[in-house]
Amino acid sequence: FELTAMTRADAQEVESPRFRWAIEAYAEHQWRVQRSETPEEDLTLITARETCRRSGYALAGPEARAVFAEAPARALLRSAEAELAWWVEQDPLPQLRTPVLNACRAWRLADEGGLASKLEGGAWARLRIDRPAWLDIVDRAAEGGPARPGDAATAREFLQSVLYVLDRRLRGQA
Repeated sequence: FELTAMTRADAQEVESPRFRWAIEAYAEHQWRVQRSETPEEDLTLITARETCRRSGYALAGPEARAVFAEAPARALLRSAEAELAWWVEQDPLPQLRTPVLNACRAWRLADEGGLASKLEGGAWARLRIDRPAWLDIVDRAAEGGPARPGDAATAREFLQSVLYVLDRRLRGQA
């Protein structure tokens, strides 16, 4: 679960999105609340905002497409890169599901363009992974299975490989 609050002006900023409040809850009963007196740049918001723009439903006021600025493909790639880089830095890795499935959908974004859900990204990646350990970690992430010894190292290896793909795409080499 994630809830992010921003102003309408923040929702229109494409290159350096900012937030006012962010609340995150994970399946393992972990919570993180952030409040920003001076809004902090958060590149990971680019993908979240684009998802809201495309699929959001307004309970009141203007439709989501009128509130959120459209994110260019390059901004979405930068957002995916920032997200995965954050997960690679976490020690210990607090979970597998979110980072592994986000890596799958980031890989799909870099390869084909367009956004996908975590599970759609996982299904797409399963057809392309040729390493049994990576396939196993994607399957268990999709099923929400528990982490096993060595999973964090395998997950980091997979995330770093997707970061490499994103970097090449951003540099125009892929």
